[in-house]
Amino acid sequence: MPRSKVSGVIEAVAVSFGRDANEKLVGLVREVKKRDVFAPVTVIVPSNYVAVTLRRDLASGDYGATSWVGAGLVATNFLTSYRLAETLSGEHFLAQGRRPIRDVVIGAVLRQVLAEEPGIFGPIVHHAATERELIRVYRELRDLTDDELGSLATASERSAEVVRVCTAAQRTLKDRWFDEFDLFSSREVNTDRLSELGKLILFIPQQLANHEIAFLSRLSKISPIDALIGFTGVSAADSDSQRSVNLFGTSLSLPQVKAPSVDRVVSVSDPDDEVRTVVRSVVGLLDQGVTASQIAILYPHKLPYTRLLEEHLNTSAVSFNGLSSRSIANSMLGRFIATLLAIPDSDLGVDEVLEFLASSQLLRHGDEAAVVPAVSWSRTAIAAGVHAGVGDWSEKLSRHQQELLTSGDKERMRTGDNDAAARREQQAREANELLDFVVELNQLVHLDALPTDWFGLCSWLREIIERYLGRIDQSASQKSDFAAVERALDQLQSLDQIEPTTSFIIFRRCLETQMRESNERIGKLGRGVFVGDARQAWGLNFEHTFVLGLAEGIFPQPPRRNGLLSDEDRSHLSGALSVSSEATRDDQRRFLATLSSAAASTLLFPRGDLRQQRENYPARWLEQIAALRGAASLDEALRSPKHSWAEHQSSFIAGLQDSTFPGSCQEFDLASLLDGREQGQDLGAVSLNNRSGFDAGRNLIAGQNSSSFTRFDGNLNGLVDPKVVRSNVLSPTRLQEWFRCPHSYFVRHVLGVDEPESFRHEFRISPIVRGSLIHEAADRFFRDQISKGLPAGPDRLYTEDDLLSMRQFGLEVAAEFETQGLVGRPIFWRRDREQLLNDLAGILKFDHERERRGTVIATELKFGLPDAEFPALQRKLPSGRTVSFRGSIDRVEKADPEVLVVVDYKTGKSDTYKQLSLENPILRGAQLQLPLYALAANTYLVQGNSEVHASYWFASNSQQWATVGYLVTDEVLDNFDKAVDIMVKGIEEGVFPSRPEPSESQWTGVGKCAFCDPDQLGTRDIDDSWEEISRSELLSPYVQLWVDDVANEDEILANG
Repeated sequence: MPRSKVSGVIEAVAVSFGRDANEKLVGLVREVKKRDVFAPVTVIVPSNYVAVTLRRDLASGDYGATSWVGAGLVATNFLTSYRLAETLSGEHFLAQGRRPIRDVVIGAVLRQVLAEEPGIFGPIVHHAATERELIRVYRELRDLTDDELGSLATASERSAEVVRVCTAAQRTLKDRWFDEFDLFSSREVNTDRLSELGKLILFIPQQLANHEIAFLSRLSKISPIDALIGFTGVSAADSDSQRSVNLFGTSLSLPQVKAPSVDRVVSVSDPDDEVRTVVRSVVGLLDQGVTASQIAILYPHKLPYTRLLEEHLNTSAVSFNGLSSRSIANSMLGRFIATLLAIPDSDLGVDEVLEFLASSQLLRHGDEAAVVPAVSWSRTAIAAGVHAGVGDWSEKLSRHQQELLTSGDKERMRTGDNDAAARREQQAREANELLDFVVELNQLVHLDALPTDWFGLCSWLREIIERYLGRIDQSASQKSDFAAVERALDQLQSLDQIEPTTSFIIFRRCLETQMRESNERIGKLGRGVFVGDARQAWGLNFEHTFVLGLAEGIFPQPPRRNGLLSDEDRSHLSGALSVSSEATRDDQRRFLATLSSAAASTLLFPRGDLRQQRENYPARWLEQIAALRGAASLDEALRSPKHSWAEHQSSFIAGLQDSTFPGSCQEFDLASLLDGREQGQDLGAVSLNNRSGFDAGRNLIAGQNSSSFTRFDGNLNGLVDPKVVRSNVLSPTRLQEWFRCPHSYFVRHVLGVDEPESFRHEFRISPIVRGSLIHEAADRFFRDQISKGLPAGPDRLYTEDDLLSMRQFGLEVAAEFETQGLVGRPIFWRRDREQLLNDLAGILKFDHERERRGTVIATELKFGLPDAEFPALQRKLPSGRTVSFRGSIDRVEKADPEVLVVVDYKTGKSDTYKQLSLENPILRGAQLQLPLYALAANTYLVQGNSEVHASYWFASNSQQWATVGYLVTDEVLDNFDKAVDIMVKGIEEGVFPSRPEPSESQWTGVGKCAFCDPDQLGTRDIDDSWEEISRSELLSPYVQLWVDDVANEDEILANG
């Protein structure tokens, strides 16, 4: 059903885009003002962008004199058709108490209609996409007549339902709100004001709505209108212009449109390189004296171009104007609100709460300035294994707090490490503070406690913002963000008039939509480079235009599927509604208009997109341009030197080297370095903007590429304080850590960085906890036996009562660990506990199989620890330095009056201890406990006159109760002293290279050291570096400690 023509007095003239259109507009204005320079003229423009630039362009005189006086502009208005209709009829609607409508109001009314009668939308009535699509279609259907709506309703059941819902919404809205279609349809026109506007000139309209055409035609009966209609010369692209002319009921002759010229087509690797290339070109143009306002950069859509352009133009200090990539949703306040609103539905889900903690600098308490330690609290929640629900938070954090306090006490008693114990106590305090915070948060955001009306929810959010963000001093951008959110809340709370009650989900959805769509504007139109999409540039003229994204599926964009109204149903209206196939035609029209409006243009084709890992194909228009230029294809033009207009830029470096002007100081420095390298210059002598940054990077690269042992490899000699890097009292475990990987020692014990958490919750009891349980239960049993006068001895045969007693001690310790949440999931713990109890019984059953046995005289013999019976063990080393040791011996036995037996329980695998022997008693430094424990037992129990046998006992069925040990001789102690001397020297002198243990997998290369391989990508590069620096003279004393032959290092390390 084609639309009928609207009679009126509109004189249409076909014009080309660009200079031709502006010159013809100046001619029409000059005709009106030929006798009276103050004769009023109103130009009806397609956008506010055009209003600003046209006023400037016409006033400049660049397109001719606007009156008999000459250049300059007076008594000339520039209005969009919507502003014109608002000027002529808006007061009529306001007098009726009606207000301009917003999408949020339309959405509220549509929800009301669907709540009363959902129809076919029942299953999806609560989906955000349903509401969003209905709002979009509502706007489309507002441009149809009643007859067209009736015709559409007969097309299909779905279209009938869409029409029903939208017309019902309109009936509800019409008495209290108005939109542009109401303005265009109004018969209440203020003729006096229309007269004041003077001559009306319609300037190159862009896709006029049906109601808009009817409005202009009615106006033309009162005040004749001259229309300048833009044509590209391509019939398919000009179909919308021809449609407007037909509906105006006028005819015109098409102009001779000259094919727009294209100066350059540049093929680049991806959107990032597109932007870098364009910015370099812009900087070059500015250097040549081109005014920034005469340059335009146009993109097909916001992502990823707005952010990239904003970043690179700011880096290059180029003034520009355009929409910012940043919306309120991307701001600190927006993230705070989004993460807060995600919490109620998740029932305090740990992921949602941690996102909230990281969203901003939250206040711990509303009346204090202290902020939340988001990182440490997040670690605490993860370590506690929290899942969701205030009960779970309370249980897990309380238990974790107790675990930390217990662990701290044990750490202080077992190792004397006060720093580690203090860290555990601090973590326990943080767990308690986090729990208090979460309990309060739950009270504020619990779904059952939230209001159920718009005003109440908006007031609630304002209070939450005040509680967690306070009234802190804000930057200009933050003040703008807060003001924008306040405006959004004002709009939402007015919905009480439509929806007396609402849900939290709808409130969140509407607010998030408002924040997402609230983009800021950077700069002022007409000042600096214009940055925007092709639609925004319609009707604007520039000397130089850059068009990005010319690839199929980007520009032109792929046809958008019409969700609620199919193309088949839309076609029933014979053009009154657009169909998806028209999208490419509209893109082509804008593209051709853009080229015609530019004196010079550069087109860019991104060959791929690293973000989406895809390959692109050139836009069809580029192939057409190549054909016009005499090339068989764009690909042929890019490869042939005879087509100088086509440029293939192979890489970022190639583009930088070929550019006439780098885009930023960083690029300038890089280009200088590249030139210097090609010319064989000393790069250190190249003049740079950022010399310090280059020198630091150069030193880093030189250090990493050097075979010398530098500070970048861990040579901190002279940079660390010996008193800081090692504790006053040493433990064998800490020295062994340095031996295995000095870098790990440095990070853990000098910087105080704990190993990152691998899992949120252990499914099985960890090896460390397993060992602690075995040690504790065995210690309690043997202490009990000694107190009863029944010490274990070589002739002791353990009875069933002894086995039952050991089991009871095991159950007692297991229950304590279970209460602390250290034993993993219950389904696994039942089996693991029974296995542990069997291993405890095995200590008694298999005790007689040990090679050396005696009568137990001490258990858990501690020295140098806070609750120890004996002081730290003093030892003078070959270098003359005296060191102190601390430790805890699991078990000491007396075999003969002059013979002691030291036993250290091990609950892990025995593989790494197989090479332990009298000839290799400390595995070069990897195992220091046996000699140290032998010295301590001999010193504190028998005054140093006894022979001592020391061994590890692998107390588990899986390891078959094996023992590995030796007689601790003077030669063993000499080896021990020399190794410790070298280790202490290395620590004090700042020797901390990365020396990761070999990977357990030859396929993945993932290392065992969490500090050398934190991202689990493998340590092969570090291994290669170690092979180089291990030959350094500075490391020679330590390499001799680690290995006699570097080639054998992997084999030795693999065995512990």
